[in-house]
Order: sequence, then C-alpha cells, then structure tokens
Amino acid sequence: MAHPDITSNLGTALIGACIMFIYIIIFYIFHAPSSKFDHGFSWGLPIGIIITVFFTSFFLNAASQWRACKTLHIMSLLKSTYPSLVTTSIGFGIALIPVCRIPVASAIAPFFKGKTVDVVKGKSNSNGACCNDKQITLEDLEKDKPLIEGFSFAFYISIAIVYGLIWGYPYVVESC
Repeated sequence: MAHPDITSNLGTALIGACIMFIYIIIFYIFHAPSSKFDHGFSWGLPIGIIITVFFTSFFLNAASQWRACKTLHIMSLLKSTYPSLVTTSIGFGIALIPVCRIPVASAIAPFFKGKTVDVVKGKSNSNGACCNDKQITLEDLEKDKPLIEGFSFAFYISIAIVYGLIWGYPYVVESC
C-alpha cells in the first residue's frame, strides 16, 4: 500500500487544534487566574496541556493509522506523539512571552471591552480617532479579563499542535 501524503492528515491536525483550543478556553473559564503563574494555578495549565496533548495526538494518530493501514501499531503511535509534545511545549513557551500575546490580545480585546483598544501603546481608539482615555497595558487587560490571556495561549498552542500532528504523521504510516 502506498503511503498517503502528509497533507491528508491536515484535517486530523485541525481537529486536534480545535480540541486544544476548546480545552484551554474551558480551563480559563473555570480557573480564571488572578495573576499569571504565581499561585496554585501555576502547574495546572502546563500539566493539563501536556496530558491532553498526549492523549489527543495519540488517539488522532491512531485514527489516522487505522484509516491508512487498517491496523494499529502502538510503538509507532507513541513515536508519533513526541513531535506534538515538543511543538506544544514550544508554543506554550512562546505564549508565556508577553510581547507575543499582544497581537492576539489586540484582536480579542474589542469583544471584551466594547471598543477598539491599542494594546501595544496602551491607548484607546474610538472610531479611528485617538482619545486620551485610561491607558490599557497588556498586564492590566489580562488582569481585568483573564480570558484574553487564555485566548493567547489557546491560539499559540493550537497552531503548535497542528505542526506537531503533521510532523508526527510519517511515524504513523511507517509501519504500514
């Protein structure tokens, strides 16, 4: 049997991204942190993400292997989860950098604030004209609405798991 093209796994990777996005948003809804990672919340998100990524990539890769080979090989499935864990760790690290969260916060903030917010400079914009309202920094915005930080983490980790699932796909079909 010929090995399927890696792009045939893109749909599976997008399903994994949706699962992780929903998981992180639900985590932030029910465990809204009062500040970044200084409290008991600090280990809940990373450990939860690693466990969820492992099982999500394992079961999605199992479905892909079953679809491609009509059989399951546990060792190749375990090898195929490692790239997802690596890329998700990198995505998590990127999401920890405040400068990297600013673009996502700028896109999401109008839904929470009811007006366009210039997060980079900390000034508010209303109808394209500059106003001298209270300046909003990223830290103030995330402290006021922790779900904005959750959207940033969900965005970067969802993209990372897509890369991980596509990168791990050759290990899925190696045993066909």
